[in-house]
Amino acid sequence: MSLTSALLEHEVAPGTERLRTSDVSSLTIVIFASGSRGDVQPYVALGLFLQEKGHRVFIATEERMRPLVEEFHLQFRRLGGDPTGFLFEPDGCVRLAKASMFELVRITEAWDKKYPKDQILSTYVTCAEDAD
Repeated sequence: MSLTSALLEHEVAPGTERLRTSDVSSLTIVIFASGSRGDVQPYVALGLFLQEKGHRVFIATEERMRPLVEEFHLQFRRLGGDPTGFLFEPDGCVRLAKASMFELVRITEAWDKKYPKDQILSTYVTCAEDAD
């Protein structure tokens, strides 16, 4: 049984109606995903499923995830900031492995200061433009 068939056959809560794929026209969908490849890749899979169903799908994530998104022929939108980017610095994983909990907090706070929150939030708004 395919994933689609399994999802369509799954029981729904009493008093609710099952949404039929024929009831939904093509939508423009933006999926927001942030973090490492392991955080983003499941949303790429979801995007592929939605694209196969005829929807226009964008994955909004950090610039370093662009190759992953584009490898699967999904459309990319760039989120500002990079909350886990310090892990991808040349010494990031070494610093993380050796850090105490307090040092980890200092590392992440210093990293976060590189990205003003208002600029990050404005990219979320921009990425969501024209989504249904």
